[in-house]
Amino acid sequence: MNDDNIFDMIRSEAVLTSQKYDMLLIKSMVPFGHYTIIYEGMGCSSYVRNRRGKIEAIFHHNDDGYLPEKIKKIEEFIKRYTLIETNLTHDWAVYHSS
Repeated sequence: MNDDNIFDMIRSEAVLTSQKYDMLLIKSMVPFGHYTIIYEGMGCSSYVRNRRGKIEAIFHHNDDGYLPEKIKKIEEFIKRYTLIETNLTHDWAVYHSS
């Protein structure tokens, strides 16, 4: 996997903000030590965790289930974090409209 690909790496809070994620809403719904899944459309999602007050995410493309390296990367990303169910979504059209 290529770490130069923004959708293959762990995205920082600054990157997520630049991609128009609602950081205030995410922080209010995902406490320290927890993660949630934000639906991105077309079977894609982001695993989003609160790491000591900083939000981080890793993207899951609908084809990533066929890539053992990506599955392992996601498993490591959420290891020791507790899932919290939310109904959060991200609208990529908003990101691309600016």
